[in-house]
Amino acid sequence: MNKKELAYVESVVDELTELLDGCYQNILDDKDFEMPNFDEPLQRKPLNEKQTDLIVEIFTEPFAEIYRLEDGEDEKLNEQYEWLSEEKRKKLISVLDALVKACVSEYTELQPEFQELKENFRKIAENEKEKAQQEKQ
Repeated sequence: MNKKELAYVESVVDELTELLDGCYQNILDDKDFEMPNFDEPLQRKPLNEKQTDLIVEIFTEPFAEIYRLEDGEDEKLNEQYEWLSEEKRKKLISVLDALVKACVSEYTELQPEFQELKENFRKIAENEKEKAQQEKQ
């Protein structure tokens, strides 16, 4: 990936991080929070497969860490996050989960097999619609 592409990916990561940070801060401050729309920046800024791979990779590690924390088996991690209540931890997990799902969804959309599958579903739905209309007549 060249410098221009990396800068572009960085701008998307920055935007996603900003959404994530705002939500995290509300959770940590015991304020109401709305789940950010992580899909919006990912759909607004077209990404190729390599770029999407990188974004997924960037956000997967924090996701894995917070799940290891949830398991409670990593003593060092438990000590690091002992200040974080279980309720807040669960909220943070739900937000990170939404982010990773948005990234994975965007990645899936770029897979040729998925596009072919979507097209096949569209054709089947069209055929079923035509059959239903014919049966009405």
